[in-house]
Amino acid sequence: MPSDSYKRFHQLIENLQGFFYEIDIRTSKVLSLNGRVEEITGYSKEDFYSGKVSWKELIYPEDL
Repeated sequence: MPSDSYKRFHQLIENLQGFFYEIDIRTSKVLSLNGRVEEITGYSKEDFYSGKVSWKELIYPEDL
């Protein structure tokens, strides 16, 4: 059974005006993705999960 803090965290993520993603830092593979990702980026969640689009493509190079 999920803890209260886990439930609150996931409620926060689901109500974001943006989107939230979790990646494996070693492989850059998307582990989880929630929120308005398609509305904001123009790419579907599946595009990120499949590797068709990388989260790095959405960040200005000078911000990396």
